[in-house]
Amino acid sequence: MKKTICFLALAILAGCSSPQPMATFEQKRPIYNPTLEEVEVSEQKLEAAKKTLQKKLKDPYSAVIEEIYAVQIDGNKNSISYCGLVNAKNSYGGYTAIKPFRVTASQTVFLWDQRGEAFNRGITNYCPRLKK
Repeated sequence: MKKTICFLALAILAGCSSPQPMATFEQKRPIYNPTLEEVEVSEQKLEAAKKTLQKKLKDPYSAVIEEIYAVQIDGNKNSISYCGLVNAKNSYGGYTAIKPFRVTASQTVFLWDQRGEAFNRGITNYCPRLKK
């Protein structure tokens, strides 16, 4: 019985310490400013990036893709992103509006949306022509 009371007292006292303040996202990670350079790529690679983007849209056949270009990141030939503008139909059948997008070398698609600035930085930090 005494052991149980001592254990409970220690557990209660351990919970009384003041919590450490949580660090914000900006405090945890330094700001990364990549070196970007627009590069020429084959029409085949641009078409592959368009198809990757279209797979993520509700109505891929309605997509109007404009101003697509390739960006090499930090001088790495294997790290190329494709940036541009897209307008496509939503689930109601209406066009959404022209939105910036980015397709990465690993086929991740960033499409401008209302999730907030942190999400949209995936586009603005890597697509110099698409600062919105």
